[in-house]
Amino acid sequence: MRRPTSPPPPRRRRRAGRPSAAGHPAWAAGAAPVGGVNGHAGAGLLIAEGDESDRSVALYRPDAAVVLNADDDHPETFAGTADVVGTLTDFAIQAGTLVVSADDAGAREVTGRVRGHGGTKVVTFGESTEADVQLLSAVPTAAGGSTVTVLDPRGVQVSWTVRSPGRGAVLASLAAYAAGRVLGEAPQVLSAGLSGFAGVQRRMQLLGAVEGVRVVDSFAHHPAAIAADIAAARELTDGRVLVAFEPCGATRVRVLGPRMGAALAGADEVVLLPVRDAVAAEAGAVTGEGIEHAAASAGVRVHAVGGLVRAAVVLAGLARPGDVVVTMGVGEVAGLGALLLRSSARPLAV
Repeated sequence: MRRPTSPPPPRRRRRAGRPSAAGHPAWAAGAAPVGGVNGHAGAGLLIAEGDESDRSVALYRPDAAVVLNADDDHPETFAGTADVVGTLTDFAIQAGTLVVSADDAGAREVTGRVRGHGGTKVVTFGESTEADVQLLSAVPTAAGGSTVTVLDPRGVQVSWTVRSPGRGAVLASLAAYAAGRVLGEAPQVLSAGLSGFAGVQRRMQLLGAVEGVRVVDSFAHHPAAIAADIAAARELTDGRVLVAFEPCGATRVRVLGPRMGAALAGADEVVLLPVRDAVAAEAGAVTGEGIEHAAASAGVRVHAVGGLVRAAVVLAGLARPGDVVVTMGVGEVAGLGALLLRSSARPLAV
């Protein structure tokens, strides 16, 4: 659902671990760190990215569980936010400690249920003054990330650098820090590790620039993630934000399409690709017309295209120096950035 920020705490995934012996931990995630792969065979501690999309996360029995947020997602599986909250609660009550957002409404609902159940310690993080790990400041850096300062549960101020843009990346780093403290790691070790982490592929990953236009790749496909990543792109430029979006999943688009469109309205221009649906839905195919209508109604200009090549051509006509182009979605759009930056074509230089 959302992006990792430290090896590997994602924007909307849950993690499970076992207390560490000496040595580097083992870990496995759905997405790979920039310049790396999506797993490591280590010793002592296992850090795993859980998957709530099919409810299997409720089968985990972690020593420490992390919940970053809970929202209406995976409509092919869940009946709404309350259903998601229920599954994450089932997951969290199996843990020795729950590390959970103090800011997200759905996560707070999980917290309340876990505390009511008893038996699981709760450690919170976020901007709330009541958070155990409290965000004091997040100052943008010239490189596009943030310098983060938090108040540790023991009253000590700790700082580190987050290399990925956006508030979501900042808050995910707080989750990683809080989980590390729960597992007994020293603040300075966690700070150094977080500062050294380069980010995650397809989670607001800077792919390159041509003719003064930066190209960033985003995995966002949920309305909340779409809005968050567009806001993060705003941190990278004083110019415009152009988004090429590929919707995914007939059921998801049918249920969440209007919210996707409203979220896309945060961009200055939207290039909308056809709906990608790897699994045929019982209700039949769906188009992106609902997304297009909602975005246009919210005031953004939408350019519907039939594929990647046409998307590159349209973006070449729209982009100008100082703009940021965000390629967004889970399907073929992942290859659009390379097409835009390819030296033999360089469509953004047209």
